[in-house]
Amino acid sequence: MFKRKPFSGTQQGLVLAIDIGTTYSGCSFSVLDPGVVPEIKGVTSFPAQPPSGASKIPSVLYYDSVGVLRAVGAETLLESTIEQAEDEQWTKVEWFKLHLRPKSSKTADLRIHQQILALPPDKSVIQVYADFLRYLFSCCRTFIEERMLSGGVGFWESVQDRIVFVLSHPNGWEGPQQNSMRRAAVLAGLITENPEDRDRLHFVTEGEASLHFCINNRLTVKVYLGALYFLKDEGIIVVDAGGGTIDLSAYSVSDPDTNTFEEITPSEYKLYGTRFEEDIPRITECFDQTTKLQFKDNREPDLDIRSGQMKIAGLTMARFFQPSIDTISEAIVDQRRDACKVITTVLLVGGFAASPWMFSELKDTFQQLGLSIYRPDTHVNKAVSDGGVSFYLDHFVAIRMARYSYGIHAHPLYNFSNPEHQRRGFFISLDDSTRHKSSESHSNASPNTVCKIFLKMRDVEISLSHFDVRSV
Repeated sequence: MFKRKPFSGTQQGLVLAIDIGTTYSGCSFSVLDPGVVPEIKGVTSFPAQPPSGASKIPSVLYYDSVGVLRAVGAETLLESTIEQAEDEQWTKVEWFKLHLRPKSSKTADLRIHQQILALPPDKSVIQVYADFLRYLFSCCRTFIEERMLSGGVGFWESVQDRIVFVLSHPNGWEGPQQNSMRRAAVLAGLITENPEDRDRLHFVTEGEASLHFCINNRLTVKVYLGALYFLKDEGIIVVDAGGGTIDLSAYSVSDPDTNTFEEITPSEYKLYGTRFEEDIPRITECFDQTTKLQFKDNREPDLDIRSGQMKIAGLTMARFFQPSIDTISEAIVDQRRDACKVITTVLLVGGFAASPWMFSELKDTFQQLGLSIYRPDTHVNKAVSDGGVSFYLDHFVAIRMARYSYGIHAHPLYNFSNPEHQRRGFFISLDDSTRHKSSESHSNASPNTVCKIFLKMRDVEISLSHFDVRSV
């Protein structure tokens, strides 16, 4: 079982993970005290929320007609805010995160692009991202100062110049997206452009953060004869089913003694949603023009309306979400096929993972394929922010797979008439596994034999590890 080590630093510190999701966002943190085992805690109170609070807020902002930020997060849900926004023609901004995504020519991505609301005039996505980051950072500060720590104000003042930030992003995002997020963090005041501040900002994929969350919630262990042990020589897929994207990552345990994992296929993410999204404007228009004008009896039997309430059959509700379930199922099948080890377990996190219907549908589907489906017995919607803190503290993933290869083509077909191939004293093979020195096999191979030449870089070792892509 995993046990975190005490903090080895010599002065107090603070790790703050911020997860800006497509539809909802949250924050988690850990206070670093020398000699004390760090604990991960979530920010559970934001402005305009009821006293009971919540761990996330909507990823929504309102700007007025001159571009001034007027409401953020839970504030945008207040009836007074909605009325004022309508009266004064404020611009509502949501799903803004997807403006940063890598552009694709795929049909699904083009459909999503058409549905994303335009940004306010004279506002870039980096400026909007910075406004939301600044707001979340302010909420974290207020929560820690007023609710979490005695002497919280003094604590914050003592660590504010060395806070470590962890920003999460979808699996498919790379250098350009991280560079934009870094610029937004500078604009929001989280860090400065000074070189010494660069090391205070870290990036983690939502898939890897979710794995760390699962480890901390003991979801990567199985029970055998009453004892807990890590999955050995088995592959696991972590599925983060969020509000607008799903992130999939596949891992296996490379060293159970040190809780070290390795990625066994490149991580990926997919945009998804119900197929009725694009029909919402038309549905609203039809309701205004016909249904609203013709409706006259709240006991209408055909619609099962009683006492002013209409019941929707379970089969109808299921059809609303079936496209999302199909997307998740297809993504799991693809990830399992591409993995270099046998996948036996799927771990579900994210807001959609809390759906009993989704969980039962996936469980029924994949049990027939020999896959076990699990989800944490805790708040799955804060997996990424909690996992972001654990990513900095624990570093469970030691080996990652590169999404792309850079350099020379290293596996071309052997061409007997190519003088360059003939001059090289490397290795050729009749298949991908048996290799011979070219001088030994050259005379035995006919020109019609399909051979492959393996270009071997002598005295050079290339090690692919974690790449921290930064702006220059």
